[in-house]
Amino acid sequence: MTKVFGEGKPPNLPEPLYMNWPQVVDLSQSPLFTIGAHTHRHVLLPSQTSEEVFNEIDSSKKILESKLGFPIQHFAYPYGSSSPTIRSVVQCCKFASAVGTKPEGINPETVDCFAIPRIELKNPIAQNLQTIQEVIHACGYL
Repeated sequence: MTKVFGEGKPPNLPEPLYMNWPQVVDLSQSPLFTIGAHTHRHVLLPSQTSEEVFNEIDSSKKILESKLGFPIQHFAYPYGSSSPTIRSVVQCCKFASAVGTKPEGINPETVDCFAIPRIELKNPIAQNLQTIQEVIHACGYL
């Protein structure tokens, strides 16, 4: 908090608050964060044509890779909206995983790495971290 706002409370900031490229680059260099793509214009993907869906997803990945200098492997569906066709495009664009916003439990034995539900971190954190670890293992990262 001190690094971003200085001492004391954060100022009243206009909404929405977005990161700038230097901040994204700084964050991407931390081992605690992973930068993922989220489309180019934050559109509702199911309302787009197939060509628009591909362009939104692909251009988002390419812009991030160009600015950051490393492969972008993860995707988040805007508004959590996806479909089998949209998931197929995400796979075609060479992402390793994708998440939505539907809060639900995860069965590590049947998890779809391109339809991972959001896991809200709240107490008890240890239980949530165990679930996250199971998903990572099920997707082949551990």
